[in-house]
Amino acid sequence: MTDDRERKAAEAKFKKSERATEGAKAMSEYNAERHAERAKTVRLKALREAREAAESGPRGSVAPSKSPRSILSPDDPLAKPRKTGPGGKK
Repeated sequence: MTDDRERKAAEAKFKKSERATEGAKAMSEYNAERHAERAKTVRLKALREAREAAESGPRGSVAPSKSPRSILSPDDPLAKPRKTGPGGKK
């Protein structure tokens, strides 16, 4: 009987160490996959940004947009600020 208990205890201890070893191996594989995925993402992002920069040309070549008031002539009544409130009241 004691041999049977000792054998079961030894088997349980062995199974526990096997699970721990397999868990560490799985975690190592998971971390390696995550590292490879991050490296690939960084590489692809750099390629995308380089392509977009090449397609858009030099930055700052676009003229700044003008506000509607600056387009109107100074004599135009719409170019002058309103002096009355809503409904024509002061």
